[in-house]
Amino acid sequence: HLGNGAITPECAAVTLGAAAIGLGAATWSLRREPVSRQKLALAAGLGAMVFAAQAVNMPILPGASAHLVGGVLLAWALGPGLGAWVMTLILVVQAVAMGDGGVMALGANVLNMALLPAGFVALGKRAKIAEGRWSQMWAGVLAACSVPLAALLIVGQTALFRSSGELAGWSDFA
Repeated sequence: HLGNGAITPECAAVTLGAAAIGLGAATWSLRREPVSRQKLALAAGLGAMVFAAQAVNMPILPGASAHLVGGVLLAWALGPGLGAWVMTLILVVQAVAMGDGGVMALGANVLNMALLPAGFVALGKRAKIAEGRWSQMWAGVLAACSVPLAALLIVGQTALFRSSGELAGWSDFA
């Protein structure tokens, strides 16, 4: 997650607006495809599992760690619209109740971990439908590409609206 101090207030405003637009599109997709009680129960169960799994951090470098990002799993199992909303709710609870991430960076975290995976899953599912069974593997590969792309977005979001003086050590971070 990006924390409150990781991005500038301007970046926070831009990403919050983009996240709101993306969640509006996710809501629109849910209107076309009503959600059953069974799917809501699945969403609750998968959401709880992803919430718990994201609490486990693995050290990757000194001072840096990584954790599971469940956005692709949720979007693939629940559909992109519902998956994006479930992941967003997880991120809100983590930011508000646990201080993981940060309320100021919530828009960026929703973009990176909820909407980007949901968008890639939607593209992957369309490719799968258009091509048949052969493309199922490629649909999964496409969806999985959202995770490293989200990591690259974090680098860009931390640099956005910063002066060149503030970016002196940024290349090491990147």
